[in-house]
Amino acid sequence: MAYKAIYKGVGDQISYTPSGADVAAGDVIVVGDLVGVAKTDIADGVEGILDLVGEFEVLMAAVTIVAGTKAYWDAANDVVTNVAGSLKQMGYFMEAKADTEDSVLVSLGR
Repeated sequence: MAYKAIYKGVGDQISYTPSGADVAAGDVIVVGDLVGVAKTDIADGVEGILDLVGEFEVLMAAVTIVAGTKAYWDAANDVVTNVAGSLKQMGYFMEAKADTEDSVLVSLGR
């Protein structure tokens, strides 16, 4: 008999324990291939929760954004961009923005 999947939850969050520094609510964190946002402040070495879905306004690189295109997290510069390179996909842009704008709405995990 084959093993069947057992529903455990929505899957819209992941547990995360920072190592080396505290994490502030709203910080964007990369865990493997996932990009999440800290739900609350998380002390160094203490388990907390990252949101993996939802819409968040985040700082953006100086690039022109087209709504509905893939968004990538640039952890080195703490900005979202549309240039993939070796970056992890964060989600999708929910609005168009000019390269002169500071922030953009991103839908995580879609």
